[in-house]
Amino acid sequence: MSASESTANEKRIFHRWKIDSEVIIDYQGKPFSAICKDLSGAGMLIESSDTFTVGDEMKVSIEKKSETHLPFNALVEVSRIEEGEAGKYIIGLSIKEILD
Repeated sequence: MSASESTANEKRIFHRWKIDSEVIIDYQGKPFSAICKDLSGAGMLIESSDTFTVGDEMKVSIEKKSETHLPFNALVEVSRIEEGEAGKYIIGLSIKEILD
């Protein structure tokens, strides 16, 4: 196994849950809406019409949908950005802190 394969495997320690739920982003005091495609213990992947810069920090919130879909609030950092389809961006966010 190469070093890059080992690193990729270590990054996948946490299970990823597909959730396709709206996420509200608070970036520099301005709200943005995006879709959270998946969520893990270390990060999340969102799809957004807006783009940010790698290293940007922001707060994200997912509202409570049911008794089994509890609210989620976190401080995150943009770790990667890819251009998606139809003017959308696929953005990887690393979770820095879970918020109350």
